[in-house]
Amino acid sequence: MDNTSALKLEIINLSNSLSLVRTPDFTSIPNLKRLILEGCTSLYEVHPSLGHHKKLQYVNLLNCISVSTLPSSLEMDSLEVCSLDGCLKLKKFPNIVGNMNKLMVLRLDETSITELSSSTCHLIGLGLLSMNSCKNLTRIPKSIGCLKLLKKLDLSGCSGLKYILENLGEIQSLEEFDLSGTSIKQLPASISLLKNLKVLSLDGCQRIVVLPSLSGLCSLEVLSLRACHLKEGALPKRIDCLSSLMSLDLSGNDFVRLSIGIFKLSRLEMLVLEDCRMLESLLEVPSKVQTVNLNGCIRLKEIPDPINLSSSKRSEFLCLNCWELRKHNDQDNMGFTMLERYLQGLSNPRPGFGIVVPGNEIPCWFNHQKKGSSISVEVHSWSMGFVACVAFSASGEKPSLFCHFKANGRENYPSPMGISCNSIQVLSDHLWLFYLSFDYLKELKEWQHESFSNMELSFHSSERVKVKNCGVFLLYSLHTPPPSQFDGMQYDIPIIRGTYTSNTFTHLSTAPALRGTISDDKELERVMTIRSRLLEAIEESGLSVIIFARDCASLTWCFDELVKMVRFMDEMRPDTVFPVSYDIKQSMIDFLTWSYTIVFDEDEENFRNEVKVKRWMNILTGVKSDEKSRPESLKR
Repeated sequence: MDNTSALKLEIINLSNSLSLVRTPDFTSIPNLKRLILEGCTSLYEVHPSLGHHKKLQYVNLLNCISVSTLPSSLEMDSLEVCSLDGCLKLKKFPNIVGNMNKLMVLRLDETSITELSSSTCHLIGLGLLSMNSCKNLTRIPKSIGCLKLLKKLDLSGCSGLKYILENLGEIQSLEEFDLSGTSIKQLPASISLLKNLKVLSLDGCQRIVVLPSLSGLCSLEVLSLRACHLKEGALPKRIDCLSSLMSLDLSGNDFVRLSIGIFKLSRLEMLVLEDCRMLESLLEVPSKVQTVNLNGCIRLKEIPDPINLSSSKRSEFLCLNCWELRKHNDQDNMGFTMLERYLQGLSNPRPGFGIVVPGNEIPCWFNHQKKGSSISVEVHSWSMGFVACVAFSASGEKPSLFCHFKANGRENYPSPMGISCNSIQVLSDHLWLFYLSFDYLKELKEWQHESFSNMELSFHSSERVKVKNCGVFLLYSLHTPPPSQFDGMQYDIPIIRGTYTSNTFTHLSTAPALRGTISDDKELERVMTIRSRLLEAIEESGLSVIIFARDCASLTWCFDELVKMVRFMDEMRPDTVFPVSYDIKQSMIDFLTWSYTIVFDEDEENFRNEVKVKRWMNILTGVKSDEKSRPESLKR
């Protein structure tokens, strides 16, 4: 290269030049701005002139594994980015001469540097200092407190680092601080002065016994304390002072129960307790939480009831391998009860909710079921969303499972709902349940349909994860008028009954001849616990069977439903309502005697409204049980 060409040269890119062993003299290239020698694994000699180049802005020696020394000093007025990560043999970083105030990024990851020079204080413009996995690093100079613009300090994997200087709090601009995998025993009290800190990671810091007060960290959004083996009392008592905290990861610790302060974190959206093998109870979650990860909490016995997860965004509750939780709760209904708690808020429609629990049977109230990994259902215009249930086995795998949609048999859309677990091996069958609103689907940028009549769900899994069967249950809008034609009815028969008849008449809702019947003791309580939705379910039914028993009047809501049925009968056809007397004479109903008068007289709280009571009495008087009009199946 002649002198004229060298004077004009601004970029040298010799990446992955495996034969390059030394650099040229940079004094002959005064206008050089970018030097890229990434992956030059044979390079071992860097010319000293590099350290005094006045125009260089970018130096990249990434993975130059043979470089052991650099110029003894750096005085590079224009340098903005210096990447020396992966220079495994580099033991010392040069002294800084003068104010290199333009240097913003310094990467020294995976080098053999044992300490930084105190001259680091001259890097007054530094915004990022990364020394990830510098295992020989033993100390950080006190002068680091002079880096007033430093926003990110990464010391993760520096296993030889045992102490952090007390003047850490002087770096007022610090936003991200990662000490994961270090050997520190305690954090300096001055950490509470970092009012701009947003992310603090202490994963794997197993020598820490107690954390200092974090009350000054008013901007902290993410706190990660994975695998620190912390016990009760290790967290600050006033952890609820972290008013901006949105994500808290306490995975792999030894808590038996959590600090009460955690439940008061008003902005927390993600709570991760994965593999907390000593945790026995979680009786509450913060009000704004969207995700609770309890995977691998093998001793967990209690969870919140009800589960008050965030109503405005998609939420999930993950309980992979929580076997004790299943043992100490109704093992067949646990997941469905949790889903029910979520659906109770559907008067203000929510976008979606998912839950994973041990189990293998899809309940019968999922009226669309199919073996295998896909299912197709007809969708009515008044549908507001659906609940899906997937039974799967993982055979010791870390499961990954996702749902895709087809609308009207055409486009295939990825669902926002899915399971992705990178750290827990699933050893038994599990159920994945989720609810998704159609309004949320229509907001996806890929979605092309204002309306659709058919929906196909297909479930895609990682290798060795097998989807055994799946089911779907459609939910209907509380604000949409029910269809007027019988062939559009959502349920064949709603059954009103009290506790006295519950065992005797259970077969009505399960008999093949009456398949589609909805009963209000279990299935209805799980799926439609809101009374307004129950009354709409009556309107959406084709027939009504009213079973009168001795305890019928003990349940005040029975009368409200009865009024609804008879009013609907008047509007439609009288032969759509079938009254049945069970273990009680019809005359007791006609003349309002026996247990009914007792309830009316004694229960002042529920029956003080005379107008309502009179309406109930009129309805009871008007409903006659005619043996001739009963279906043969009911006479039995």
